[in-house]
Amino acid sequence: PISGARVIIRMLIDVSEADWPLSRKFGCSPREALRLMGIGRALGLDVAGISFHPGSQMREPAMWRSALDAAQGLWDEAQAEGFGLRILNIGGGFPAFYGQPLPTTETYAAEVMSMVRHRFGNEVMVMADDEALKANRLALLNNLRNLFLQVADISLLQ
Repeated sequence: PISGARVIIRMLIDVSEADWPLSRKFGCSPREALRLMGIGRALGLDVAGISFHPGSQMREPAMWRSALDAAQGLWDEAQAEGFGLRILNIGGGFPAFYGQPLPTTETYAAEVMSMVRHRFGNEVMVMADDEALKANRLALLNNLRNLFLQVADISLLQ
């Protein structure tokens, strides 16, 4: 390993309210995550954060609560053991329109981030630390969404 290399540990989320709970696809238990963090620290790696996938199609922001609570449990244990975690990767979860009303993207994201900030504080980095990279990703996602909506209205599919 390269001393100082930044690593993020992916944890399994046993609780998910997603329509498609994919949270057990990759990752490890919180106990194993703490063990791996210890190994990383012993090897001189920068144990920077945790990652999880709550599952796909989290239709309402409130559906994130149990997954964020589980992540907070690991985060708090890691902080108590002296790990200076600062990155939270919450990949996946955001819903697609399948005929049921959804909150606007802005409202949905604001509610999820409010829950993140409540549990992890304002200093945690979510997504990317480079503002240009973050803006580029968001612009790309928005362009893809708009392109798709020009081609098909999946709410009409049966």
